[in-house]
Amino acid sequence: MRPDLSKPPSFPMVLLEQLYKIGNRSFHGLYDLGIRKAKRLPVPVWSVGNLLAGGTGKTPTTLALCQALVDSGKRPVILTRGYRSKISQAVLLGGMHGTTEALAGVYGDEPVLLSRQLPTVPVVIGKDRYHQATQFLEGGGRADVFVLDDGLQHRGLARDRNIVLLPASRPFGNGHQLPAGLLRESPKQILRATHVLVGGGSEENARQALEVLRDHHPQADWRFVYPGLERVERFASGKPSETEAGGSQTLDLKKARVHAVCGIANPNRFRELLEGADATVTNFAVYPDHHAFEEAEVRKEESAAKASGAVLVTTGKDAVRLERLVNGDAPWY
Repeated sequence: MRPDLSKPPSFPMVLLEQLYKIGNRSFHGLYDLGIRKAKRLPVPVWSVGNLLAGGTGKTPTTLALCQALVDSGKRPVILTRGYRSKISQAVLLGGMHGTTEALAGVYGDEPVLLSRQLPTVPVVIGKDRYHQATQFLEGGGRADVFVLDDGLQHRGLARDRNIVLLPASRPFGNGHQLPAGLLRESPKQILRATHVLVGGGSEENARQALEVLRDHHPQADWRFVYPGLERVERFASGKPSETEAGGSQTLDLKKARVHAVCGIANPNRFRELLEGADATVTNFAVYPDHHAFEEAEVRKEESAAKASGAVLVTTGKDAVRLERLVNGDAPWY
């Protein structure tokens, strides 16, 4: 359960936090003192990660980074742990057979989303990223850059660029580490970053936060990112609703009535994007992170959207788990 940052953490949570801190300091200390050393691959490694648990935009950043590399003629390969994957190792390519939801049940929703969005980019799944990358190369795989997804805390693999994401609002949460707060490690670990991206909220808030946060690590390349959202794409068939312009495959969110559905770590960020696009959010249905949707839940949301004359909009990660169930009359974006 995500901690309520508006309230002080309970005493039991603070006690558990102290145990977590001890383990965290011991883990990082072994690398900081050189007792344990990170292994280096023969190919550059760029890591995308965060200090907070969930919801800072790691997956969209990984997607955008890899797409930029592909556009520049490079061959990126994604290394990911494969959260909730049922297999210990795999290499995914965009031409996979099977429904998106079925694949997500085996490999995890994030690897499948990355593979579907980047069909020419291999997605290598495995807990030991160094071992998996080495096997990929020894098996004849080619890479110009390995992109380490959610890699800040993965100290075992040396990296050439350490990209860290921070939200403009509460960049360090409530200042507490797990489970009393959202910090996965001490804010001082921001010093390991080579690049820091500050985003979320309004563009003005991101700029203001950037000016304050830059003092924490002046040597890093600090930038603000404002992922504005204007249009969304249809991912499931259905009869065109009256709120669509001729049943287009894309929907302009400006002034659109939206029934939002999500099961992600930070739903507020999704809502901010919709409202920032000047959409009218008639209902905002929140499910647990990585929720396995059931048909009854989907039909319920479709009925509610129809009753309010709204269009159903979800996130890319949720679409992976919803694809098989969305087969009614209502289009989903």
